[in-house]
Amino acid sequence: MIYINYSILWQLNEQTLTLNESFWNDTTNQNQSENNLVMGLLTADKNIVHGKWTISFSVGLNLKESNNHKNALLFFKNVGSIEKARDIVKLVAERAIVHTTAQTTVDEFIRGKEKIHIIKEKMQSLLIQMETGLNIHSVSQKAYSVPKHLNFEFQAVNRAESQKALKIEESKRYCAMMLNQTAGRDYIKIIQAINNIESTNQSEKKKYLEKHLKKYFLSELLGGMAAEVINTAKIYRTSTLENIQAAAINFQRLLKTEKEHSNLLRNRMIQDCLENIFSKKIQSIVLPKTDGSHLIIEN
Repeated sequence: MIYINYSILWQLNEQTLTLNESFWNDTTNQNQSENNLVMGLLTADKNIVHGKWTISFSVGLNLKESNNHKNALLFFKNVGSIEKARDIVKLVAERAIVHTTAQTTVDEFIRGKEKIHIIKEKMQSLLIQMETGLNIHSVSQKAYSVPKHLNFEFQAVNRAESQKALKIEESKRYCAMMLNQTAGRDYIKIIQAINNIESTNQSEKKKYLEKHLKKYFLSELLGGMAAEVINTAKIYRTSTLENIQAAAINFQRLLKTEKEHSNLLRNRMIQDCLENIFSKKIQSIVLPKTDGSHLIIEN
């Protein structure tokens, strides 16, 4: 019968290990020479980087499973103590980090886009091969740095990215402001409707969408300058129709009068025309079919 000391196992529950020195250039160390070569990591694009990682691990013990003693036995057989477990996890982590960083570009490394899940999978695979009974819970990048001669370049990139993000945000705000001024606060619905019309190839569906968009333009939901233009057009249409209707009514009245009293209407229209002409400031009137003489009217 094998006796397992679970008190030791529970001490390993959620152990945390931080790689502070394996791949980190401590620039605050006054005793360190600038020319001293510090171990770093080589990226996929042949750049040297430094970093710190935090690993959480424990013995893979699950009391709900019938074979929960397996990992415990492996731990006592092949590891034996917490100190050795930490040393093994450190070595395995260093190997997995070296391999994964070699497949990561320096830009991805600096932006924290390193494939942490791959580091965790490699570590767990190595621990299983070594039959340690240990389980990796999490891996996270704590810090990163680049060599001093690359600091300016990375800072320039960061500044450029910040300016880019600022310009994009300013452009979005300006775009929203202009669209709001153009069509009101519901401009997104109009843009979606136009995109739907342009994206469809079915004539019947396109006619339906265009009809729906036209109704929206004529509704009270439309705002901004578009609403002002449409309202101005409505007012102009109304006034034009009223003028045409008034002219038609007047024409019908004159036509009726002309049929009943043609001479009286013609004389009246000639008189109105003469009054209209002579009521204005006229210096001369050219007489037709003459020898070029002029009728002079004094003001």
